Amino acid sequence: MANIVQEPISCSTAEEFLQAISPLGPNFKDQATEDGIWLFRGQWADWPLVPSLFRKDEFSREKLQSLTKLDVNLELHKIERDILIYFFEMADKRGLVLPDDSQELRNYLDEWKNDDVLVGERARLLQHARKTFSLRALAQHYGMPTRLLDWTRQSYIAAFFAAENRVKVVDESLKEQLVVWAFYYPRLRNKAYAYTSRLDIPVQLVTAPGASNINLKAQQGLFTWYDYNNETSSYHLTLTELLQRLAAKKSQENPLIREFMQQCKFQKFTLPQKDASKLLQRLEKLDITPSSVYPGYHSILADLQMQNLPK
Repeated sequence: MANIVQEPISCSTAEEFLQAISPLGPNFKDQATEDGIWLFRGQWADWPLVPSLFRKDEFSREKLQSLTKLDVNLELHKIERDILIYFFEMADKRGLVLPDDSQELRNYLDEWKNDDVLVGERARLLQHARKTFSLRALAQHYGMPTRLLDWTRQSYIAAFFAAENRVKVVDESLKEQLVVWAFYYPRLRNKAYAYTSRLDIPVQLVTAPGASNINLKAQQGLFTWYDYNNETSSYHLTLTELLQRLAAKKSQENPLIREFMQQCKFQKFTLPQKDASKLLQRLEKLDITPSSVYPGYHSILADLQMQNLPK
């Protein structure tokens, strides 16, 4: 099977970068989308595609540890459950709208809260994922570490996130690359089988209601969830590693996974970090600015600051 991770495309200028990721540019204008969707993710450095819950860098570990008294190396299942339930309960206490809210969900969360013995069992993980996808997506969007990975439907918004985060970093000695990942997520043709067995696919597409989250709507945000086989390990597979391993298998017993692997692919685009300000200035001409990505009065000043970035 062909390598699903394509050769990276390195760009030397902001203009070249925007052309490369443009839906009308050479890399996407002839790409068929009727059988799938392109997802984009912007990063100010070339980090692996790992959800926040499983990241091992010092900042991520410290943030996770600040949210729990449990061992972040051994009790991730319980930690994820506890912070998600806390998010639900506090948002509900403050009268905030919660997705998929119902008596059924509330009863389920009460039962899950006491599920210390089987909380990490794989079958239970799939069950928890199915019932709490929308809640996880909302919590992830507001900074809760989860097993979800953020994406957007718009490549230019992904570029904004990559450049915006870079210009916030004071350390000018960094010589890395800005990155936009593009991930083609197939829609399977056998719709009846896909709907009845969709959790057999190792990577799930997760959305959250945009009506109650104006930032998520403006950013055209969505998420991926993927299954880990061994979460007690000190190392967790990245999204690309997981799919590459599955693709390397000559045959798949599950036809749904086989069809998925035959179609999905990744493409990485890079730009030197020194061009982050130039990239933001070009994106401004496309009306991709802080106030369009984070709608609200608080972002208007950020628009003005972006206009005054060094040329």
